[in-house]
Amino acid sequence: MVESYYNLLGTVLTQSPLRTGVSRRELWIGTFLFFYPILISYQPFFVKEIQFLIINIRLLGGPILILLFLRYEFDILLLLASVTYFFTLSLFFPPANTQQLFLTSVSIFASITYFKLGYFLQEVNIDRKIYVYLAYGVTAVNVSTFILYYLMGNGYISMELIFEIIQRNPINNLFRFSLGNSIELPLTLSCLLYAAVVLNKKRNNFLFPTLINLLAALLAQSRIVIIIASILFFREFISSNKKSKVIFYVLLIALVPYVIEEFNTQLEIFLDRVSGRDDGSAQDRSNILNNFINNVGISIIFFGRGLTSSFGFMVQYLGEWRSIESAFLQLIYELGLIGTFLFFMNCIFKKDKIHVPNNDIILYLSYVQVLFFLPINPLSPTIFLLFGVCSHVVHIKHTNYIL
Repeated sequence: MVESYYNLLGTVLTQSPLRTGVSRRELWIGTFLFFYPILISYQPFFVKEIQFLIINIRLLGGPILILLFLRYEFDILLLLASVTYFFTLSLFFPPANTQQLFLTSVSIFASITYFKLGYFLQEVNIDRKIYVYLAYGVTAVNVSTFILYYLMGNGYISMELIFEIIQRNPINNLFRFSLGNSIELPLTLSCLLYAAVVLNKKRNNFLFPTLINLLAALLAQSRIVIIIASILFFREFISSNKKSKVIFYVLLIALVPYVIEEFNTQLEIFLDRVSGRDDGSAQDRSNILNNFINNVGISIIFFGRGLTSSFGFMVQYLGEWRSIESAFLQLIYELGLIGTFLFFMNCIFKKDKIHVPNNDIILYLSYVQVLFFLPINPLSPTIFLLFGVCSHVVHIKHTNYIL
C-alpha cells in the first residue's frame, strides 16, 4: 500500500494527462530545487519580514506538509510522546529566550520531517534528471560567493555593509569567507549537492559543480567540509568522461596562476590549518567540553533541563549567551538521553522498519560535523535531508513466543 502511495505521489508530481502539463510541473519542481539553496544562502539580504516568512515556511509550514503527505512514514504515537516529553520539560524548566526556543523547537521538528522526506525522494517515482537543478542552484550560490569575495576584496563593494548584513565580525576581514556561518552554510551546500548526486543516480555528471563547491569550501576554510567536498569532487572526476576531464585540465592550467595570485593569503591560511599551526576553534571546543564534563550532573544527562537551557549553561560557565557548539551536547543537556533517544528514533523508526545509514564516508563525515562540531541551527534540517537520502530500510522481524 505504501509503495503504491509513493508511486501515486510521484505521478502527481511529474505527470499529467496533458502533454503541456508534464513540462510545466517539471519546470515548477526544477525552479524550486534551483532556488532553494539560493534562498537559504541569501536569506540575510532580505528585509526582516521576508526573512521571517522564509524561516516559517522552511521550518514550520513545509515540515507540517511533509508530515501530512508522508504520514505513513511517521510513528505518530512516538512523535506525540516526544512532543509531550519536550513540553513537560519546558514546564519544569521555563526557557529564558522565547525566540531561541522557537528556532530550536522548529529546527528539531523540521530535522525529523526532512529526514523522512530524504528517504521518500529516493523511493518516489520521478524523473531523476530533475535533481540536476538542485546542483545548479548550489553552483549559482558558490559562483556568486566568489564574485562577492572579489568585489569586496578589490573595493568595488563595501565590505562593512556586506558584513553587517550577514552578521559577520569585520575584524575577520575576508578570512574564512562565506555568505553565512563559515561551517554551517558550506556544509549545507555540500550536503545539498551530494543529495543531488545521489538522487540523480548517475543520469548526469557533476564534475564542474563539485569543483566549484570544493573551491568554495577552500574559501570558507572548514577542514571537515573541505574533506567532504574533496571526496565528492574526486568521485565525480573519476567517473567523468574523457571530454569533461580534458576541459577540466585546460581550465586548471588556465586558472591556477590567477588563483595563486588572487587567493595567496587564503592558501597560506589553509596550509596553516592543515598542518596544525592554526588549531581554529579547537581550544574553545575543548574548554566547552571540559566544563560540560565537570559540571553536568547525572539527572541532567538522563532527563535534560529543557530547550535552550544549554545557552544558560554557557552564560554560567563561560560568561556569554552563545550555543554550546555541538548538537549532541546540546541535545543531551536540553533533552537528556531520553529526549535525544526520542529525537533519533523519530527520524529512523517506523513500526516494523528502521532506517540505517549507508556505508559512505561522506555521510559519516557529515554526521560527525553536524552532531559534534555544530549546534542545532535553522540549517540542520537541510543536512538531515541528506541523511534520509543516504539511508536504507531494514525490516524488523516480529517473533511470537509461546510460553
